[in-house]
Order: sequence, then C-alpha cells, then structure tokens
Amino acid sequence: MSSPAPPADAAPQEAPSDDAAKAVKKRRVTPPPPPPPPVTTPQTCAEAIAKIAARAGGVMNNCKGNTGISTGDRIKIRINGSAVTGSARTIVVSTSGSTAFDTCLVTTLELVPFPKNVSGTQSCTQEFSLKVP
Repeated sequence: MSSPAPPADAAPQEAPSDDAAKAVKKRRVTPPPPPPPPVTTPQTCAEAIAKIAARAGGVMNNCKGNTGISTGDRIKIRINGSAVTGSARTIVVSTSGSTAFDTCLVTTLELVPFPKNVSGTQSCTQEFSLKVP
C-alpha cells in the first residue's frame, strides 16, 4: 500500500534552503578581549600641581568680572597638593589687589581634585606667578 496523499490545503514541504544551511554554518565567534591598557607611570606630585595651575588662566577669566582686575595684573599663588587627602590647597602669596578676585581664584582652584596615585613623594608645594589674561 502506498502512503496517503497529503491534504490539498497543506503547504508543500521544501528542502532546506541554502540560506538556512549557511546560517547553521555561521557560528557567532566572540571577539577576543581587548588588550590591557598600557602600563603608565602615575604622574608625580609636581606634575599634578602643574596641571591644576594650568587651569588658572581660564579660572582668572571667569573670576575677573566686576572685581577691578585688568588684563596684565599679577598674582602669586602657592599650591600645596596631597595625594593622601586627594586635595590641593591654594594660598595667595602676593595679592592681585582684589579680595573678591583672589577668593574666587583660590576657591575655584581648590575644587580641582588632586590624584591619589602619584609617584614619588605624596605631598608637595609649588609657587606660581600668574598674569591675568
């Protein structure tokens, strides 16, 4: 006896397509993990302080406002940085002549965090003579 014929409304069966065979062959290959970051030596305490002082120009422009300070005026600051506390303290050594300007500059620079991982000495001090841009 022969097998019964499929019903008339049944969809004809198709052989597996080439696309399906390719999909089975394609396996998702996970990419290799990214290479480790290059080993870098942490910056020194002095370099960290210099980075904070480098922001002074922009800070002075923001602080100038109505303080009576003009381009070319000078101020001398001392920055004490400590990796132990993660902060830097700024002290005015020679005033600009405007308490408002000096206070703005000091408080803004002290908001900049000091790195807790510096190489060499963990605390240091540097003085900077600055000219208002």
